[in-house]
Amino acid sequence: MSRIVQKGQTIGFYMDRPIFDWIEDDSGWRWEFIGICGPIVDLESLESDLCVIAPGLLYRRQSSTSTNARRAASASRANGK
Repeated sequence: MSRIVQKGQTIGFYMDRPIFDWIEDDSGWRWEFIGICGPIVDLESLESDLCVIAPGLLYRRQSSTSTNARRAASASRANGK
């Protein structure tokens, strides 16, 4: 993940840091909060669709908002809208 550009609602706190239900990076990927892994984790062993935000917030990649926008536009054209 690169830089966070959007955040969802705060659903809690961990070590005085807010936990957002989702975040979006500057590449258009949306990441959903899935749990806490603690501040020490082997980053090389993470699956490619996971990321850790310090101090140990675990997020899973869900979708690209740009991909979703293209799908919505395509569906709208198919429905004659």
